[in-house]
Parts: sequence; C-alpha cells; structure tokens
Amino acid sequence: IGEGVFGEVFMGDVSGQKLILKIIPIDGKTFINSSPQKPVREVLGEFLIANALETANLAGFCHVKKATVCKGLYAKPLRDAWEKFDREKGKNMTHFFILNCSSESENEKPWEVLKDKSQLYMILTMENCGTDLDAAKLSAREAVQLIKGNI
Repeated sequence: IGEGVFGEVFMGDVSGQKLILKIIPIDGKTFINSSPQKPVREVLGEFLIANALETANLAGFCHVKKATVCKGLYAKPLRDAWEKFDREKGKNMTHFFILNCSSESENEKPWEVLKDKSQLYMILTMENCGTDLDAAKLSAREAVQLIKGNI
C-alpha cells in the first residue's frame, strides 16, 4: 500500500483484522533505494517513539502492536503485493499525468537487491488507521501540543 526510502508498507489480514506491516531491511551492507540500510537501533527508536506518540491520539499516529526481527528472502506473497502496488500506482499516475509509464514505484524491487538469505528485517505491525501521516493535516495547535507533550 506504500513505500518509503527505508522500506515497504503492506496491509495484511491477520485473524480477520486488517493490519499494516512496515518492512524495513536492517543492519545489512547492501544499499537499497540508493541508501544504506538502517541500523536496528534506529528502527527500534522509531518503534519506541511511535509508542510514545500513541498517547497524543492524533490522526495519522497509529498504534504499533509489535516489532519483530526476521531473516531471509522476500516471500512470494510480498513480491506479488509489491508488483500489484507498482502496476496500480503506474496506472493511477499514467491517468493523472497523461504519461505512458509502465512502472511508477520510486523504490527498487527489494528481492532483486537483497539476495542474501541472512538479510535481517524489522517488521513493525500497526493498526490500520486509514490515513497515513503524510496525508494527515495537523493544525498549529495540534503541532504545538504534540511538541510540548513529547519534550
């Protein structure tokens, strides 16, 4: 459902509940999306900050249910979901900009770059809030409250 410089974002159905899975390659030497992989301590920091911000109850801040570290190659269902996202994003962008683009993802295909079976990933499992933080609009008052509450 989304992408970022440091990882991919998927939505999955776990026991009948729609959850967001943010998959971030960590601690490897291989660059992905022209950037070094994040050290585990930085991604863990994101998890801890997200847990702290949860108390602010602002749109776009979703409950992070857990953080998991796993090892291996990208699974086929993830590759298929990534390809579907890429095709759909390309269609949407082609329609919007009247371009003839076959692919619109800004990211490299993780399974083509990260081929080491010992590659580590941090998976942040979050509730589906429906709106990503980039799309959320904070008022000046909400921004000030957020900063004051977390200093």
